[in-house]
Amino acid sequence: MDERLEELGALQAAFAGRARIQQWARGAELLALLQAASDTKALGLLTRPITAEALATVSDITTDRARRIIEVLQAAGVVRKADDSSPAYVLSPEFGALHAGASGVELATVLEASNAALGRVHSAFSPPQRVRLGVGRAGHRPRLGRPAHPGRAQHVRDGLRRTPGLP
Repeated sequence: MDERLEELGALQAAFAGRARIQQWARGAELLALLQAASDTKALGLLTRPITAEALATVSDITTDRARRIIEVLQAAGVVRKADDSSPAYVLSPEFGALHAGASGVELATVLEASNAALGRVHSAFSPPQRVRLGVGRAGHRPRLGRPAHPGRAQHVRDGLRRTPGLP
């Protein structure tokens, strides 16, 4: 009986771990979508009420794709219906304020910091960069050169230096 309780406890713990990972994956997907919407200027178009059809036309994407983007952004609380009787959508007050840079808090800065954090996690588990040896003239000691290819970690560090508010 104790063995079955232990198995049940382990199964519940595994399900809880799986649920947490699924939640993180959804968060990463939403961040990626938000970044893409920001990069393509779709968020800028949503600062005023706009229909999925108009968003598709202006963004040069299919209406079906515009609707799917709006649905996901709406489910995440990024956009909302402009009003109950309108087919138009607009940024939610929170994301409208972030997009506008209210009080110095800007969406681009928040997204950069989030991407930098993801990059730090990725680089922590990446293999170390290869370093090539420079071949000197006869009689000179070889010297360490620059990495053959700057890795993602270097790009993240460079990005962190440009991210305001981060050490």
